[in-house]
Amino acid sequence: MSGSPFARAAARLFARLGAQGVYRFGDGRAVPVQLITRQVDVMESFGQSRLAVDTQRFDVQAAEVAQPVEGDTLTLHGNSYRVIGAPLADRERLVWTLTGAPL
Repeated sequence: MSGSPFARAAARLFARLGAQGVYRFGDGRAVPVQLITRQVDVMESFGQSRLAVDTQRFDVQAAEVAQPVEGDTLTLHGNSYRVIGAPLADRERLVWTLTGAPL
């Protein structure tokens, strides 16, 4: 873990709020990770209409998954999800936010 105060704070946050999951890379490697989940509504445009769509978001520490990519999968509480869209990093590059679609 980096010695920065932000890295230490992120590690403590994930230790307290995270749930144990498994991240699987496209090449089949699997690593145990701590995940913080959020279910958010996203507004999507469809022609002239706007629809609220439920999504599942996952935060994972960059120290555990250095470079997540679309198509990787993760498992949490026996449920599996495929990473969809581009993973987003926070400003400090300590936490990735992933959008997951159920498998």
